[in-house]
Amino acid sequence: MTTMSCEHGEPRGARYCAFCRRAGVQLAAHGQALALDASPTDWRRRAESAIKYLAHLDDPFTVDDVTERAGLPHSIASNANNSVGALMAAMSRKGIIWPIGHAPAARTHSHGRTVKLWKGTR
Repeated sequence: MTTMSCEHGEPRGARYCAFCRRAGVQLAAHGQALALDASPTDWRRRAESAIKYLAHLDDPFTVDDVTERAGLPHSIASNANNSVGALMAAMSRKGIIWPIGHAPAARTHSHGRTVKLWKGTR
């Protein structure tokens, strides 16, 4: 039997360790902040407006609906997908939207992956 303990001593591994999970959440938040900081301000305004509009309609929507309205950010310093995902997470933390499930991605270069399905919080 192999040992899976994490650096904090959790015998079941990092997946079950509260310290490792907390560190992972903090690293994700830091990465999202970096992606948003690298995205162009004009795109971010357009995308935030699109998210608020779609949330107000009270119908489920995906990130593809947002990028259809706002476009993708065009910045050498940022990965467009990271910026879009970071903005969706930030709007969720603000209580404007919440995830309600998953749906197939609409963009063909997404290769059939699934994306979160969102709805406005009202």
